[in-house]
Amino acid sequence: MDNNAVKFLLKVMVASALISLGIKYIGPLLGIPTNSAIALIAVLLPPFFLGGLLSWRVFRPTSKPSA
Repeated sequence: MDNNAVKFLLKVMVASALISLGIKYIGPLLGIPTNSAIALIAVLLPPFFLGGLLSWRVFRPTSKPSA
């Protein structure tokens, strides 16, 4: 692996660790009620958001290069 790939991998690992620590230690302080509706929203919101973003990119008009 080249140096750029190692740096990128380390950045992703550090970001993942920070997010994990934030969820573990700061998450319980937020006081979000535990019920099935909240869990369903937390599970389904990211895929719907990503699907909407990707479909927007697919269906947006693209500019054609002039010859």
